[in-house]
Amino acid sequence: MASAVLTVDRLERGDLPPVCCKTGERTRVTVERRHRVIPGWTWALLPLGVVPFLLVALLSTRRTVTVMLPMSRRAARRLRTADRLARLCFFSGVMTALGAATGRPPIPWVVPAALLAAAALSIGVARMLWVGVDLSYTSARLVHLARVHPRFAEAVGYGPIDVRDLSVSRLARRVGVPVAG
Repeated sequence: MASAVLTVDRLERGDLPPVCCKTGERTRVTVERRHRVIPGWTWALLPLGVVPFLLVALLSTRRTVTVMLPMSRRAARRLRTADRLARLCFFSGVMTALGAATGRPPIPWVVPAALLAAAALSIGVARMLWVGVDLSYTSARLVHLARVHPRFAEAVGYGPIDVRDLSVSRLARRVGVPVAG
């Protein structure tokens, strides 16, 4: 898998080539997801529990970015299936946990535990099927897309480059602008 760097403005405009970000096929289908820009220090709260971490992360969100990426029907179907499976397993796990807590009908605790573990696994699979989106917290102008197909990275225009390698001279050489010096 490759990676690409885009500006937030370009993502919000939907100014992307009709190439699937996961398979590299030509496509007209787009998949929309919202991503939050949360401060890095909020991860220090994770050892205190998931609930305090989520609460502070949601309250300290300064910006959300809606990402619309081109994706083939096949890749979008895989992503949708993983999302639905995660929701179904989570809902079933919570409901069977409530049933196990009340004792009617008698349900062993291993059933809700297995369903919640399946939900966690499905969420992980869905995250891997989606593109890794890393927003620059300091400027919130650049977006680093990881786990994209090399054809998509090339079609975007900058190719597979690293965020740390965004020197103006390299970008100028890629687009054919002469570099002074």
